[in-house]
Amino acid sequence: MAEQDDKTPILSPVVTAWLGRMVFKIAAIGLAILGLGLFAILLSYHPSDPSWNSAVDTDAAVLNNLFRGFGANVASILINAFGFLVSMALAVMPLIWSFRMWQNRWKGRLLMRLYFLPFVLVLMATAVRASYLFMDTGLSFGGSGEMLYNLLFDYHILTTPVIASPVIITGQHILALVVTVIALTGYVVVATVGRKELQVIPRVAGLVKTLVLMVFAGASKA
Repeated sequence: MAEQDDKTPILSPVVTAWLGRMVFKIAAIGLAILGLGLFAILLSYHPSDPSWNSAVDTDAAVLNNLFRGFGANVASILINAFGFLVSMALAVMPLIWSFRMWQNRWKGRLLMRLYFLPFVLVLMATAVRASYLFMDTGLSFGGSGEMLYNLLFDYHILTTPVIASPVIITGQHILALVVTVIALTGYVVVATVGRKELQVIPRVAGLVKTLVLMVFAGASKA
């Protein structure tokens, strides 16, 4: 009698598919917690908090960061490296991944995205630094943004006007636009931003507006 090569699987395909979905749900919850934690760490950042790059003699009881010493160090590293705006964009990324995983729309290739993530963050910080060529935005860009900006933009030939009228446009302005486009494109690819993620923005903005109005209404009644 011929031997059967196929072995009966321990778990049925239905159970295997269900377990796979549960793993994705758990991973989605973990990423959401990570993203919200990063938001809390960054929003509660205070320069006076003692961290790895500051020698402030401050009692642990007066730490401003919600995550205490750990949060102060993480916030200090991110903000000093990439600036506040780019660090907040980093905190959004796990939330986008979580949203896609929860809806079973994850595209995979997590290791590839994590590999390119630092390069995207540095490009975004450089784009923030380059925004000062157009106006004084007041945004922080961190050490990485300053370093790459000096490496790419600090050439005399780029200061020569390409267009002199009606406004002066130099090679630095054009390069700044190119870097910005590349940085935003890289962020969209790494964060897997899609149409459904963009649709969430007005909903979140509406929710924030409602919460702010409720807070002000409650304060006026007090």
